[in-house]
Amino acid sequence: MLGDLVTKNIELSNPSKNPISYWVKLIGSSDFSIETDQVRIEPGLTIAFPIRFQSRISSQVKGKVIFTNKKEGNIQAAAMVFELVSNVYERNSVDIIQKSTKLYKALQIDLSVENAFQQDVLFNISIQYERSTKDKKGEKGKDAKKGGAAAGPGGRKQIEKAGSSSNVTAGAKQQLVPDPYFCKLE
Repeated sequence: MLGDLVTKNIELSNPSKNPISYWVKLIGSSDFSIETDQVRIEPGLTIAFPIRFQSRISSQVKGKVIFTNKKEGNIQAAAMVFELVSNVYERNSVDIIQKSTKLYKALQIDLSVENAFQQDVLFNISIQYERSTKDKKGEKGKDAKKGGAAAGPGGRKQIEKAGSSSNVTAGAKQQLVPDPYFCKLE
C-alpha cells in the first residue's frame, strides 16, 4: 500500500568452514533502504538481511543490492546482486469527505490541501456521485431493489408500457427514456 513501510529479508547462507564477510551497496530508488553496509556470516549459519521499502509514489521503482566479498584471510566469496522491484497495488485516500445535497442545489465544499512532498506536485481530487435509493420516508422503495424502476411519469414502467404500443416509433422510444439522474418535480 502506498506509504506503508515494508521489510523483506534476503537469506544468506555460509556452507563453508570459515566466516564470510560482504560489503553491501544499495543503488537505485531511495524508496529502498538497508540498515548496514556490511554483513558477516559465520560458518554453517544462515542470516536474514533486511531490506526496507517505503513507497512515495504508486508507479514502479527499481533498485539493486550488491554484495561484494570483503577479503578476510584467503577466503574468496562470490559477489551477489539482487534486483529490487516495487509493487504498489493500492493507494489510501488522505481524507474522504461525504456531503449530500438535493439535485440542482449548489453546495460549496472548502478543501484544505497540503503538500507533503519535497517538490511541487499536482494533486487529483475526485468527486463521486451516488444516486440515493431511499424514498422520502428513509426506507428503500419497492422498486429500488429492481434497479430503480418507477411507476411514475418518466419511470421505466411507464416507458415499457409506451414502448409496447405498436404505434410508437423507435425514435419516440428513445425520447421517452429518462436521464440516468431523472428527478420528478413536485
